[in-house]
Amino acid sequence: QISWEYYYETQSELDGNTARAQKYKPNYFTFSLGDMNFDYVFSIEDLIIICNLIYENDQYLENGDMNQDNIIDSDDIVLIIEAILAND
Repeated sequence: QISWEYYYETQSELDGNTARAQKYKPNYFTFSLGDMNFDYVFSIEDLIIICNLIYENDQYLENGDMNQDNIIDSDDIVLIIEAILAND
């Protein structure tokens, strides 16, 4: 699936409209497991979000389930820490 972002502009000095579109790669909206804030980087922010999910016993977010066992727990915290350290 290809997604398009559409910009619509009008310019007062010109008659008519200008349309601009930007093409995204098919995997543009695909994020890695553990990238909780969807910034394409493993960081302490992702770790904090996962810890909050566990502490608050909040909703299950598939992106936080690093080992894909359908539970967000300390095992996922260990894996996100390893991913953060691998970025450095």
